[in-house]
Amino acid sequence: MSLLLQLRPRLSQLLVTCKANRPVERSHLDTLVANIMNETGSKKKYAEWENVTRREILRLTMNEAAALADPNTPYYDDIVDLLDVALTLSELDAADPSLPLLLLEDVFDTQTIVSCLRIFSWLEKRSDRVTVGMEPAKGKGPNLLRALNNHLRRISKTGSTMQFCGRILIFLSSVFPFGERSGVNLRGEYGLPWASVDLPVPVAEEGAMEGVEITTNGVDSAAAEEVKPPTELQTIQSADDVAKRKVEFYNTFWSIQTYVARPQTFGSQTALSAFKQSVETVLGALIEATKKERALTGTGPKGGSGAKRKYAEMLDVPDDVGTEQNYFFAKYLTSPDLLEYELADTLFRRQVLVQLLILLRYLLLFTPRERSIYTGNPRNVAMHIPDFTLQSTDETW
Repeated sequence: MSLLLQLRPRLSQLLVTCKANRPVERSHLDTLVANIMNETGSKKKYAEWENVTRREILRLTMNEAAALADPNTPYYDDIVDLLDVALTLSELDAADPSLPLLLLEDVFDTQTIVSCLRIFSWLEKRSDRVTVGMEPAKGKGPNLLRALNNHLRRISKTGSTMQFCGRILIFLSSVFPFGERSGVNLRGEYGLPWASVDLPVPVAEEGAMEGVEITTNGVDSAAAEEVKPPTELQTIQSADDVAKRKVEFYNTFWSIQTYVARPQTFGSQTALSAFKQSVETVLGALIEATKKERALTGTGPKGGSGAKRKYAEMLDVPDDVGTEQNYFFAKYLTSPDLLEYELADTLFRRQVLVQLLILLRYLLLFTPRERSIYTGNPRNVAMHIPDFTLQSTDETW
């Protein structure tokens, strides 16, 4: 009898045993797998074990439709048991070390996002065992990268699956070093350029006040000058000034994104001075918004948790609103009517500050001392800013 015909029923029997003894202890599973290896002489039979396990995983995944309709289904536990068996086989040198990742890739390729989300938890729990002896460039490393990167392409970057994307990226960053080539922008490619959203600054029309007659209706000129009630002209001019300042701040605020999207803009002679003015204006607005929020919520120096709770109860705001768990911006919303409300959002302000922090840290690479080191590395050629050096006064700023 061929080895394949021996292994198939023994694997099925092993899975039945695991199902009857859930959760199966690692030591117990090691013993069960070792017994099968000794009885069948299947140590280092990589091809045979890969054949029977991948055949079994594909048979299991055909039952997903029924499992999705049954909240109490053991379907996911069955897949986890098979993945645990494959992991044990690889640890006991009966199967290829990449076998668990090959099975996981098969699962990700055939299952819905909902099922993949539950099965991915197995990889997070077994990461210390799966990644033993893993090298990024060979063996298990490329298999893991391929499986997770292919899965990332399937997942939407918006909506409820965004958190799943984050879990995958966090897992990869914990497994591979930050300098790993697969996670580095080696060619220094930038993202899409920032599309300008500047608004025209309103200008008061000449002759707009023609025909408006300002009189004192017989009141003594000295008394009228003393009282000085706001005239219609002054009211209109004040409203025009407010509108003009709002548009100017709107244009200044979003102009910073031009530098974030294209740091090479600093190669222009006037770019850095314009950027500094914009940053100072925006930081002033962020500080003012933070002070206003603290005053309203009672979280300032004189406020307390009681005042904050009272404020939240008064507005009838759910507990998770404004928290990191309920935070999501697919892209910046640049409507002029929304900017005031965006600035009132703590997480929005934090996101803008993080962008500025990253950009300012990047500019510090172009001081006279750091520039020679940074530009001397050929890997950074695409990230150079030609004809730009950060002077000592700008560095202090």
